[in-house]
Amino acid sequence: MRLKGKRIYIADDDENVLYVITAMLEREGAKVVAGINGRKMFTAVSFGEPDCIITDLYMPLTDGFDAIGAIKEVLPVDCPILVLTGYPTEENIARALELGATECLAKPLKPDELIDTVVRLIDDSSC
Repeated sequence: MRLKGKRIYIADDDENVLYVITAMLEREGAKVVAGINGRKMFTAVSFGEPDCIITDLYMPLTDGFDAIGAIKEVLPVDCPILVLTGYPTEENIARALELGATECLAKPLKPDELIDTVVRLIDDSSC
């Protein structure tokens, strides 16, 4: 269980993606808080600092770009932010990284790639 006790917050508007990612992370021992948009993730982060944030980019209400920007600008959170996107264009990746994302992965994901990336980002962070 490589993520035992780690707090990971996820935002994705696809409930199936949320379910699968949550199950994979929990299987590795993580405590997961999941929401269907960036606004819900921003609210959750404001009440407790996670060890890692995972977000989609394109979601209703508050998208991943806005959520990353708000988290980095407003909240005293210094943890890795992993972007998962079905639209991994150079422009999207550059914008997400500029706003404060740590890394971007393209959907569909390979389970091992997601877990390995989250473990590495948490190990490399100062959280």
